[in-house]
Amino acid sequence: MGTDVPWSELPDGFEFGIVETDEELDELVRFNNEIHGPEAGGMLRRLVNHLPDFNRQMNYFIRDVESGKTISAISAIPSVWSYGGIPLRNLELGFVGTRESYRTRGMFAFLYRFFEHQLETGYYDIATIQGIPYFYRKYGYEFILPLGRFITILPSAIPHISTEDVPPYMGIRVRPASSADISALMGLFSEMQSRLLITSARDVRLWQAQELTRMHEDRLVETFVLERNDVIDGYFRINEAKDSDAESVQSIRVSESSIKSYDSVMRTLQFLKSRATDSNASAIEIAGDTTSNLGKIAMDYGGLVNRGWKYQVKIPNVVSFIQKICPVLDKRLKASMFSELTRDVFINTYNNCYQISIEKGNVKHIADIGMQPVDAYTNIRIPPQAFLHLLLGDASIEELHDRQMDFLIRPGEKTLLEILFPKMASYISYYHV
Repeated sequence: MGTDVPWSELPDGFEFGIVETDEELDELVRFNNEIHGPEAGGMLRRLVNHLPDFNRQMNYFIRDVESGKTISAISAIPSVWSYGGIPLRNLELGFVGTRESYRTRGMFAFLYRFFEHQLETGYYDIATIQGIPYFYRKYGYEFILPLGRFITILPSAIPHISTEDVPPYMGIRVRPASSADISALMGLFSEMQSRLLITSARDVRLWQAQELTRMHEDRLVETFVLERNDVIDGYFRINEAKDSDAESVQSIRVSESSIKSYDSVMRTLQFLKSRATDSNASAIEIAGDTTSNLGKIAMDYGGLVNRGWKYQVKIPNVVSFIQKICPVLDKRLKASMFSELTRDVFINTYNNCYQISIEKGNVKHIADIGMQPVDAYTNIRIPPQAFLHLLLGDASIEELHDRQMDFLIRPGEKTLLEILFPKMASYISYYHV
């Protein structure tokens, strides 16, 4: 149990620990089962055992010395995401919990200070959490990237096929994926990601780990491949969402898909219809953004998009983040009327003012020149939370202006700002095991 946190002290009677031993991991698993439900501890253990770059030492806890019990804990879960193809190092705040009788006593605040220390010293580009509403805003997080978004379609809405008139696409083979398919699946995954702005990355280690565990949170996952004339034309992953009794199936969920051709999309829909009928499921839910081929055709047949939830995102160092995505900004400028532009752009977020220096269509320098007087650098003024939405492509200038009256742009600035930071679809595919 490591305890070196010289920058902060706990009240008497409590001790801080970093999970190091089997016994400490077992205790943390039991704690999560008690706080979050019977599946949480097993998921945490699976991540420790199988998720690349995550280990037991990235789990932190506070123990009541008198009782010897863990009373609060968090996990710092690393992953790699992507902004327009630029890798982003993400540190996710996960498995956050405090026993009810110890809440409102500063336990989480202590653990979060340690998490933020790891965030800063580890040079992470972003921090994320899938947590409860509102609470994390005071730590600088903002609801931005889509999470838990589905297109729901009734099995009966998918065309019925009679035995007398079987379409040719039913000859496309649907089979379980094998380890030999991973290279082809990675190519299809990259094609899917290429039309999105922010995505999760998945290297061969993560692919192998996911196909080994075959789990999506607490649900068993199956990966299927579509073959046309012995050539892979797509893949999809499914799991079953069950009622609390764990017996009856509510829906068949497609957690991920990348399918090239219309015929393979239709073959997939027929497969899902059959699977839903066999399971007596009342719905089919297709995860992902609405630009996917499967999602588009599902909506053609009456599929409806739910509101979903969102990842809460924090950028610990905005200057470093913009510097990292400069190749994407340069590409946008070069593809526009601003390909030879030379000028400074100042984005005033009231607390900070970011200088973006452009020379002949390339971003050459980024700086934070600090908080400015009320009458200085007024060409582009945008509240800091709204700037995160703009920076991450979550909303257009018009949408943000409608939401925030203090998002102010002087004439002559809007088009350039739109080129630099356009609204684009993002989707975070499953990046755990």
